Amino acid sequence: MKDWTTKPNLPRRLLFAAGGAQLGGGNRFLLLTAAELRRRGVDVRLLFPSDGPAAAEARRRAFGTVVLPLPAPDLAAPWSTVNGAVTAMRMILSWTPQIVHANDIAAARPLALAARLAGSTLVCHVHRSEPLTEREVIWSFRGLPGPHAMIDVCEAMGTANGTLLRRHLPHAAHTIVPNGVDLTELAPIAPAGDSARRRVGYIANLLPVKRHDDLLDMLPRLAAAHPNVELWLIGDDSLDADYSARLRQRCDTETELRGRVRFLGRRDDVPSLLGQLDLVIHAAEREACSLALLEALARGVPVVASDAGGNREIIEDGVSGWLVPPGRPDLLAERAAAVLGDPQARRRCAELGRLRVERHFDIRRTTVALLDLYRVVRAASGAERP
Repeated sequence: MKDWTTKPNLPRRLLFAAGGAQLGGGNRFLLLTAAELRRRGVDVRLLFPSDGPAAAEARRRAFGTVVLPLPAPDLAAPWSTVNGAVTAMRMILSWTPQIVHANDIAAARPLALAARLAGSTLVCHVHRSEPLTEREVIWSFRGLPGPHAMIDVCEAMGTANGTLLRRHLPHAAHTIVPNGVDLTELAPIAPAGDSARRRVGYIANLLPVKRHDDLLDMLPRLAAAHPNVELWLIGDDSLDADYSARLRQRCDTETELRGRVRFLGRRDDVPSLLGQLDLVIHAAEREACSLALLEALARGVPVVASDAGGNREIIEDGVSGWLVPPGRPDLLAERAAAVLGDPQARRRCAELGRLRVERHFDIRRTTVALLDLYRVVRAASGAERP
């Protein structure tokens, strides 16, 4: 693996701009990548559109952190981002980063002009699990310099977005750089023992697209095969209060669920919690490149996931995990019951899952891929400013 610590084209100053304030997968990847770049000697600053969990975590990690009022672009009110964009422009022009890395298309619009005036290379990283729309791509860069590169996090989203990006951003490079995890923080655990109690976990913010309802529908079927099974729901429950309340109400009122489900909320100790689980289930109807799945595999926890979006690129079905069609709690229960009843399969998945993450999703490897991209697009644009 290339080191890049002595490469002449290593950017000296890089601005990472977040698309939101929450600590979801996109911002977690931002923090992991920023830490790896800093380890390689890059001066990294992080820009957040408002204060929140992500900015708080950045401060805890002692990054240069800036919070600017950058409201999300509103297609119905195109001037809503002007004040924040002007402030961002002053900051970029005074610091002149060589790379401005917008971690969402929403973050790219207010930074595009400032990056061009400062001679910075602008790249836009799309982490979302639904395809971009033609309207937002056109509007995001209308009257503004386009990005030098657009990045998707999985082949599935790259294919979904490719035609649109080639049509409206023909001069931008389009590539795939998946999410990565820090394997030094995710040591493999010993395989779960054969005790009667089984703990199944789902690590995802409580949102309808994540289909937690499917796990509640699955649980009685799974309990028929494993009577002492319990379900841990790990993720922020404040983003959709109505949905979270509905899930809790089901667990309180449905006899087959009562006492079997634990709501653990957003946690900072997920690697430790993974060590207490026998199985991770991921039921989302849409997914790009799930950090939760990567972390589970890295820790050696078996996974059963929906065959949605980029999950197939993370999990080799029947080898490093198992895939089932989304929206099929009956098949989730069937597969989960089989895995929990087969210690040998769990051990094999633990070994091969860790190996797959080491080979393809190590944060050092994904950071090198970004550095390669930065080098290529900077050279193509003639941006060799010191």
